[in-house]
Amino acid sequence: MWPTLNVNARDRCGWTAFMNAVAGNHRDTVVELKKLGANPSNETNYGRNALHVASMKGLGDMVRLLLGMNKKMMRTKDKVR
Repeated sequence: MWPTLNVNARDRCGWTAFMNAVAGNHRDTVVELKKLGANPSNETNYGRNALHVASMKGLGDMVRLLLGMNKKMMRTKDKVR
């Protein structure tokens, strides 16, 4: 029997595999992780989601892909002041 895979597992900074795939501009991986149940709206310890990451890196195609998955991510404000 295979162990259960937690596709929404976080590192000590709150980053998920999905966020890392977004940051690396790995479109196919982002799509596959979403199919496996990754939550695009998960936030880091600073309140940033995958859309924030893609925007900060200037990844326009990734921003469009993410907005197609969940437009509500646009409403999230980070906790950094």
